[in-house]
Amino acid sequence: DVYDTLFIIKNRDNVEVWYWVNGLNGYDKYFQTNDGVSSLTTDANVMTVSGTTITLGSTLLNDNYVVECHRAGAAGGAANTDGTNITSTVSVNSVTGFVVGTYTGTGTVDDSIGTGLSTALDFALIQRTNDDRSTAVYHSSATGDGSGLYWQTDNGNNNSNTSACFRTVDATTMQFGDNSQMNGSSDTYVFLGWHGVEGYSAFGTYEGNGSATDGSFISVGFKPASIVFKS
Repeated sequence: DVYDTLFIIKNRDNVEVWYWVNGLNGYDKYFQTNDGVSSLTTDANVMTVSGTTITLGSTLLNDNYVVECHRAGAAGGAANTDGTNITSTVSVNSVTGFVVGTYTGTGTVDDSIGTGLSTALDFALIQRTNDDRSTAVYHSSATGDGSGLYWQTDNGNNNSNTSACFRTVDATTMQFGDNSQMNGSSDTYVFLGWHGVEGYSAFGTYEGNGSATDGSFISVGFKPASIVFKS
């Protein structure tokens, strides 16, 4: 536990929430990405971390689980002032192109956070931690002023309101509107972000063909262990 690691935990046998736990917020806290909304919930019995060992706790059922792990940087992160009017705390793994970070919103359109990386994010999740909100999702293909998706809804890209969601994302920063999902005044947030790394991760688009026998072919250059896709 000398690193801030992200753990994504899901029951494979029964109905149970998706648990998202990261070291920067503390392994006794989680948010969930199910239908509805979520804030940061304290529960020391979801999991514990000791060195290179994790133990699933008594909150979870006696079932089979899938656990996905993403190592960030050294525990506790570091302050980042690359953004405009917002200082973020970021824990970065530059080799895998992954960052977990926290910040406090301003409620001002065009303010931004520093990501601590030197390549623009391709995929990011932002979760408000001091109140219940849906999980905002950025993808580099779902662009446009005010673009954004929400993990807990089946809506398409929201690019009709220039102040609502994500605005410019560049090599070192991510810029927001004033939406309370990601930049409410004095509200607190956690964000998770990735950019593509050749041979490790890939983010992109494809067009379906509606065929059950010869569907669209997507080459990412390696055998993926985890896949997320969204219309």
